[in-house]
Amino acid sequence: MIDPTDQLATDALAAAPGGPLPSLNAVAAGWHLPLPQLLALNPGLLPTGPAASLLPGQTLTLPRVPAAAPALATSPSPISGSPPVPSGLVLTLNCASAQLSWASVAGITEYTQYRKSRFLT
Repeated sequence: MIDPTDQLATDALAAAPGGPLPSLNAVAAGWHLPLPQLLALNPGLLPTGPAASLLPGQTLTLPRVPAAAPALATSPSPISGSPPVPSGLVLTLNCASAQLSWASVAGITEYTQYRKSRFLT
């Protein structure tokens, strides 16, 4: 499987338009990549060495950074007056049945279970 990559014009790496370009070493450090990996992706960018500034008008190949996982919302607070949540919840599934068990909470005499057919069929 080929790892996805992105193409970046070296001119986009200048601190200011028309300004000096970073070296391949600086790009590797900025992208947190080992220099050998960056060199393998860009064999044509090494005529003068990894410490020399990149040339304008070239295209740099970089590994695609995986998208960050979305922040998960915290669980909502129970509605005021709701009974405590049971502990020790265990779900046992097999091809023919699903069994749900838990440790009850003192003072609670019944629980209501809701079933979605797509999960417990």
